[in-house]
Amino acid sequence: MKTTTYHHCQSSPLTRPTVFYLVVFVILPFFLMGCGDQNENLSKGKELIKSDKRRKEERAVREFYLAIYSDPTNPEANYLLGYYNSPSLYSPSRRSSWEKWIEANKINKSFEQLKNQSSPKERGAVLFKAYQENPGKYLEIFIFETLRVSSDELRDSTLSALVQVYQSKDKSKLLSLIKKAIKSKDNRDRHDAQIVFSTIAKVNTTYTLPMVEELKVLLKHNRMETRLNAVKALGEIGNIEAISELVAVIDGRRPVQSWAQIFYLSSTKYQEEGEVRQLAVAALGQIGVEDPNSVAVDRLIEIVQNKGSALRVDAIEALGKIGNTKAVVPLIEILKEDTRRQIEINL
Repeated sequence: MKTTTYHHCQSSPLTRPTVFYLVVFVILPFFLMGCGDQNENLSKGKELIKSDKRRKEERAVREFYLAIYSDPTNPEANYLLGYYNSPSLYSPSRRSSWEKWIEANKINKSFEQLKNQSSPKERGAVLFKAYQENPGKYLEIFIFETLRVSSDELRDSTLSALVQVYQSKDKSKLLSLIKKAIKSKDNRDRHDAQIVFSTIAKVNTTYTLPMVEELKVLLKHNRMETRLNAVKALGEIGNIEAISELVAVIDGRRPVQSWAQIFYLSSTKYQEEGEVRQLAVAALGQIGVEDPNSVAVDRLIEIVQNKGSALRVDAIEALGKIGNTKAVVPLIEILKEDTRRQIEINL
């Protein structure tokens, strides 16, 4: 007798799709509430910045403070606090309002302590914290966006953060970006990169020569404006190691094409554009100010003694700023010349 066995499976009241949607609808609201609680202060601060409310920056900064208290590693909260935490928010007329907020939110800091956190050094530390939490995003923002602002306080804070980046493990990434910026077509990028180079170089003597060497290479870049900013940065740094390269910028010559020789008095012409050569003379003057006994003074005197040089006036002004007595005799000799231009200098 043939028997057939039937396997009876009781169907579940909840199918797999049903279970999936149930999990989503039950868990997702709690997840969203958690995210909302975590970023609530940050969201409020951002909304305040976009609004036209009275004292919006002050109120937004308070929200950014609270956002960091609840989530110290939040990169955006740290960046926005560093960006907006201006000393002007802590004027004497606002002290009472701040103290009420401190008490209401049980902030373990005094008004004076919060005010001190608005200094460029402290703001720079907060910006650096944002970078630490998201290096790929905020390093480029610092260089190509934050440095462009008109606020000197924020620029100084950003430069402070960039110095800390240079001192960290990502030095090579920073150098790559500021070299990219100084080679840019955008004048603002080049100017900001110039300031970063000179700022880092002057923070610590161990950083000076590496920055000078980077800038020496840029003196040969094919973009004239890049060379110009490199010369400016070398002048701001004021290190004697750049003297020979700056002299080469001033004196370097190249052959003139035969077809163009009718436009020149000789078969060679200056390698560099006049504006860059003028700035190189000024840079020698800045080096001389830093070290009045350096050979920069001798090079400037040589330019002054060359009656055919178009850079004599620039060299005279540079020597006047240095004030080295070696320049007195050459300058007195100039007084004997028949010239219509009057230059006032202090020795």
